[in-house]
Amino acid sequence: MQIILDIIVEEYYLRAIVDYRAKGNFILKRLTATLRFATIVKQKRYSLITANSKDINENGGIIKVKTNPLVIITTSRHQEKIIFNIIPITHLVILG
Repeated sequence: MQIILDIIVEEYYLRAIVDYRAKGNFILKRLTATLRFATIVKQKRYSLITANSKDINENGGIIKVKTNPLVIITTSRHQEKIIFNIIPITHLVILG
């Protein structure tokens, strides 16, 4: 089951997919560059297979980079810091 949620990440308004099956929080690689979010190389790397059982087509399917903690705010004014794994996905943001 997926839910669409409007969120604010830092000061940017984005639309996120909330997916209870997702194994983490993910953000589109191109978006992090466009919005100039600071990124760091992950010490613990892992492979990822998408919901349709396809490997991520980059870095041999290994997630290597993440964001620094980013403040997100939901429409209900819930606020927290989240670290996103950076991957080439079809949505801007996936919250797991």
